[in-house]
Amino acid sequence: MGELLNKLPAAKLQKSTELALWILLATCCRVGELLQAEWCDIDLKEGRWHIPVANAKNKKAHTVFLSPFAIKQFEALLEISGENRWCYPAENKKDMPIDKKSISKQVGDRQRQQPMKNRSKAVGTLMMTSGKWSPHDLRRTGATMMGSLGVRPDIIEKCLNHVEQKKLIRIYQRQELKEEQCQAWLLLGARLDLLVNAGATVVTQPRAA
Repeated sequence: MGELLNKLPAAKLQKSTELALWILLATCCRVGELLQAEWCDIDLKEGRWHIPVANAKNKKAHTVFLSPFAIKQFEALLEISGENRWCYPAENKKDMPIDKKSISKQVGDRQRQQPMKNRSKAVGTLMMTSGKWSPHDLRRTGATMMGSLGVRPDIIEKCLNHVEQKKLIRIYQRQELKEEQCQAWLLLGARLDLLVNAGATVVTQPRAA
């Protein structure tokens, strides 16, 4: 997938970590929401991922409508995690999910100039021309791509599971716009699939200083 896809082989990430990056980009979810996800909350046949209140940063349950691109990533992940309860099970702790900072640490290590002790030696392999980035930035990148595809800002906000900041709007406009959200994720997934197959460049959107 362009710059990111070209750099991944040299980064020598675990396959599950690579899949996490694509899932984050395709769903615009938060890193913690993915790493705490349970397979019982994901219906690959129906193409839906329910993020429960306990996992949502804003304590607001959320449903992600999975595009074929996102489903493909989850299916590959299922082959890795097997029968485990968690999508990302911890290796050394029984029946626990992976640490929420694990993916971010792996990506950060590969943007260092010098390796840390007992950490990856593949330093600099994930440094982008746009500068340093984190897995959370893929959420912003996905939202930006939705906007470039013509998705309305209010729909994007729904997909991001943001809480409306204006109190009157929050009180009086409670429509969920589920069909519009579904279409937004389908558009994003189709674009990602096209870019991956074409090798086009997708630039991550780094967080503001």
